[in-house]
Amino acid sequence: MLKLNTAIRRARYFHQQVDEAVTSFKSTLSNPELIRCKKGCSACCHTGAGVTEDEAELMASLINGGLSIDHGKLERQVSAKNWYSLSYEERGCIFLNENKECRIYHDRPAVCRTNHVLSDPKFCETKDGIEQTQRVLLTEEANMLIAASFIAAKKTGTLSALVFKKLQEKNLRSFSPMID
Repeated sequence: MLKLNTAIRRARYFHQQVDEAVTSFKSTLSNPELIRCKKGCSACCHTGAGVTEDEAELMASLINGGLSIDHGKLERQVSAKNWYSLSYEERGCIFLNENKECRIYHDRPAVCRTNHVLSDPKFCETKDGIEQTQRVLLTEEANMLIAASFIAAKKTGTLSALVFKKLQEKNLRSFSPMID
């Protein structure tokens, strides 16, 4: 029997299920080349992703394991009262590299796994702080998995807020005195 007794195992299993649903759906498309998303585009990586607590735990473990991020940028994202009051660059995901590629692609959040646009990628950009109408590939099974995961999760929130919280919890635990 499959044991999903840790947040990281649950997140990775969930990601695997979403990937399988997306792959299955994409295999039914008659024109998959109409999907306009390409490596390095990153426009959707500036809109703020929603994650579950398990996903945040997974991402925090990557950081605690040595993955370098801009902690100042993370703090600015978390403290912003309005996401779109931040500059476009400040809104960029903390896991983007200098080439605008995801450094945690294998462990990226579920919502990032289902972002596939059919419209011109310029409509994904929010440099002006305004989200525009896009034609999005609707991966219904994957979207249902994500919805169920968010309903079942103890906590959900923005990637920035939950990863920040998980990093703080880890730091507090590492400095707490041992109690027998």
